[in-house]
Amino acid sequence: MPTETMPAEGNSAGLSVVRTFHIELLRMIGLSAFFLVFFVGGIITKIFVNIPPETTEIYRIFGFNHMCNSIDHNPAREIAAIMVPFAAVPLSLFYVLLYFKMEYMAKIGKIPTSLYTYTKYTTPFNVLVFSLMHMLMVNPPDGDYGFIAHWIPYAAVQWGTVFTAIQQVWYHIAVKKVPFGYSVLSAKIYLAIFIGFTFFSQYTVITTLYFPGSGEKKVAEYKAYLSYFYFCFLTVFPVIFSFGIVKDDSHMDKIT
Repeated sequence: MPTETMPAEGNSAGLSVVRTFHIELLRMIGLSAFFLVFFVGGIITKIFVNIPPETTEIYRIFGFNHMCNSIDHNPAREIAAIMVPFAAVPLSLFYVLLYFKMEYMAKIGKIPTSLYTYTKYTTPFNVLVFSLMHMLMVNPPDGDYGFIAHWIPYAAVQWGTVFTAIQQVWYHIAVKKVPFGYSVLSAKIYLAIFIGFTFFSQYTVITTLYFPGSGEKKVAEYKAYLSYFYFCFLTVFPVIFSFGIVKDDSHMDKIT
């Protein structure tokens, strides 16, 4: 809540307003907006896009339509591009404030300096990739630059989210405060699954591009379900964990 500090002599010109808030709220807003980009895009695609699913570039390459197909065709693509800043701006602000938070926490000895160093070097990458999420819409998979130009921004977002998960797990272990009271072991297992899932996701894309024709229909359907589940690691699960941090109401997770 905002707090007001009045000067001793009552000079109203010296009135100051200090606002304290959880920086995790920014991540919740940003990732929720990122989820809505694809959710709303999927609805618009289903209603207004009359392209047969089996004729899309994504289907031609992989044998199924990935999440990205929901934002690949107008009018969904245009609406998604309009919505992206509602994800990119709060996420970029989150990473900048997270850096200053880690700097302060390292100075007072609450976290190891190695965690601050890690945050210092991953923050520019994270700000960059989440600021450029709109490139997903700028370069459609069937556009002039092909699928690779469409996939690279999404792959970068995947690694940005992984780097954030590493930082978050490392931080909460350091301060002995894992969200929702989960054990350190469960946090490490979650992180290991996420990292492994990311490697598998990108391995699948690369092998399919360079070794086409390797996916049968049943395998393609299996991968389609996995792609939706993996998207939860990028959006839904981090939002839930951010909610747990906000609910905990720890002063160490606030910025004033």
